[in-house]
Amino acid sequence: MEQLPTGSRSRGITLAELLVTLAILSLVVTLAIPSYAEFIARQRVRGAAELLYSAMVLTRSEAAKRSVRVTLCKASGGQCRDSGGWEQGWLGFVDPNSNGVIDPGEVVLMRQEALSGVVLTGNAPVRSYVSFVPFGRALLLGGGFQAGTLTACADRPGVEARVVVLSAIGRIRTATSGEECVR
Repeated sequence: MEQLPTGSRSRGITLAELLVTLAILSLVVTLAIPSYAEFIARQRVRGAAELLYSAMVLTRSEAAKRSVRVTLCKASGGQCRDSGGWEQGWLGFVDPNSNGVIDPGEVVLMRQEALSGVVLTGNAPVRSYVSFVPFGRALLLGGGFQAGTLTACADRPGVEARVVVLSAIGRIRTATSGEECVR
């Protein structure tokens, strides 16, 4: 067993050093938590907008591939819903009879479960569904071109909204709205 030379001794940290370190650490954590929470909220908004964008792109491509109308609707419990927001989830399905309802025998192509921490709302033309026909255009179930904006907002203030925009020719894009959501 090796012994320490005479006159030297092992030294730990003092109580004062420990308290100073803990004070600095608590200050850093106190400053970081609000910005971390905002970061998480921004990422949830971005993620929700990207999920909805991807679902719309898939819906459009499936309509072209299958040569039949394909509808994406906000849904919960496996059924399309008129009430509530898109954050409750959505379904994409083949809709050959153009009624916007999942009938027996119609193929469900995608299912998104409810999202947390965000609110997704659409303006009047895209409030409840988006429906694409084989040539790539979005058409209302009753006829006429469908164009609109779906807005993803955080469930807390101070976070910029993101939008998914559907143009009259069926083009889909995402963008920042430039504004915070009003809650």
